[in-house]
Amino acid sequence: MRIIYTIIHYNNPAALQKSINSFMGVGINACDITVYDNGSSQENKNLLINIIDKYGIACIYGSCNLGWGAAINKFISFKTWSNDDILSISAHDILLTKYDHKVIEKEFSDSLTMVLCPDFSSPERCHYSIARGFRCRHINFHGRSEVVIGHAALCYVRPEMIKAIRYDENFFIYGCESEIFLRINDLGFKTIITDQIIVVNPSTDASSDFRELAFSINSLYCARLRGGWAGYCVRLVVISISLFRWKNHSRLKMMHARISGIIFSLKTGGAGFKEYLQQRVGRL
Repeated sequence: MRIIYTIIHYNNPAALQKSINSFMGVGINACDITVYDNGSSQENKNLLINIIDKYGIACIYGSCNLGWGAAINKFISFKTWSNDDILSISAHDILLTKYDHKVIEKEFSDSLTMVLCPDFSSPERCHYSIARGFRCRHINFHGRSEVVIGHAALCYVRPEMIKAIRYDENFFIYGCESEIFLRINDLGFKTIITDQIIVVNPSTDASSDFRELAFSINSLYCARLRGGWAGYCVRLVVISISLFRWKNHSRLKMMHARISGIIFSLKTGGAGFKEYLQQRVGRL
């Protein structure tokens, strides 16, 4: 079984260096790590090149920011995979604090296991409903769990099968990494979370209002995918009602972002966040 580690990087070489250090600190070889740079600025790309040269790891330099799902799809398409290959996909700000290679081999000996996810140091489990979208809660439990929604910050997948399923690129970011778990479950495959591998996700790169905008648009897009227009309407009602909760009025920027997301979704018939960036920002 061959395990390849890929780290999706965008404009945060300092966090990336910490991630690489944590991977190598638990015994992962530099030759097994590949960085996919998702169109970083030239300044950050220069810093990235210094890191790549320092550690002697491989790097693929993208010309523009494709978003999370498209970057993974493109990376997987670059390579030829065998049925027993395992691909680790992680963000650039993930610290791997506990690792056991044998656990990966054991879990993927089950042909129905499609994804293996490390647990967080403070464990949580995520769920999905059309009405409320993706929601995660902390739990007082450490152990192995078979779940529907795994942790996307770092996960091990069968790349040959993910190549066929593909991440939905219309999300761009914030949603595609969770939505694919639903389709994996629909196909009858397993997602496992294990506490024998532990990660810490210490930072986030996006402002809260940016996340709120993307999540609002993508939650409506996902509701349409999962439940058709009836599901879309259910999610629309729930997300609109949430605007009237008093706690949202103390966070006016996030409230405005949510309203902007709803208006955009209504105007475009439930498009994903990628469409928003193409129309409003000219980013893609």
